[in-house]
Amino acid sequence: MNKRDEAKVSMYKSVEAHCNANQTIIATSVAFLASFTVFVAKLASLFTNESSAQKQTKGVALDKDALKAILIQAAYDIASVVFAYANKAKNETLKQSVNFSITDLDRLKDEFIVPVCTNIKAAATANLAALADYGVTAAKLTALQTNMDNYAGATPKPRLAKTQKTTDNKNVKAVMKEIDDILKNEMDKTIVVFRAANPNFVTKYTEVRKIVDPGTNGGSEKVKTDTPK
Repeated sequence: MNKRDEAKVSMYKSVEAHCNANQTIIATSVAFLASFTVFVAKLASLFTNESSAQKQTKGVALDKDALKAILIQAAYDIASVVFAYANKAKNETLKQSVNFSITDLDRLKDEFIVPVCTNIKAAATANLAALADYGVTAAKLTALQTNMDNYAGATPKPRLAKTQKTTDNKNVKAVMKEIDDILKNEMDKTIVVFRAANPNFVTKYTEVRKIVDPGTNGGSEKVKTDTPK
């Protein structure tokens, strides 16, 4: 939400507060009260969508990065001892299948990290008995699989979060357009019914309907209504 939109939302809140503070007055007009009721509901919807849009996608990305770091460290630890075993056993094929540094694993694209780690786990599983002296156990391989599952589950979340934020922002714009329509074409028109009996209420309404322009050091944008000056 930009500064202009924030200024409009501030105006919405002022209108809501003014009308809520004068419920006995607005209750005398069925038409105005009906429009105000819809206005309040739309405002609640606006805040719901804006709150969702404000959720930080950065936190989701950081969670994924943390899981990635845990995974590649676990995979590297196992790959290293398998490499050492393969070197001693003169098994060049096995040796090259696990020949990854931390940097190699970290540079892999998201979609390749789990497959590479799966291959490392498979290489260790196939030689588990021989790797006992190197500290590789079935429990460590199970832990590696858990790390892979955790990372695989977190991988799409940052993209999904960004997509949701885009949707929420679009919803905010749509709801603000609906609120503006209610104010301009309904409430601003029917406010005149209160002019004779409650002129101060109408004057105050006209004031709170002004949008403080964030680019003019507190200046305001006047809103045209059918209320005479």
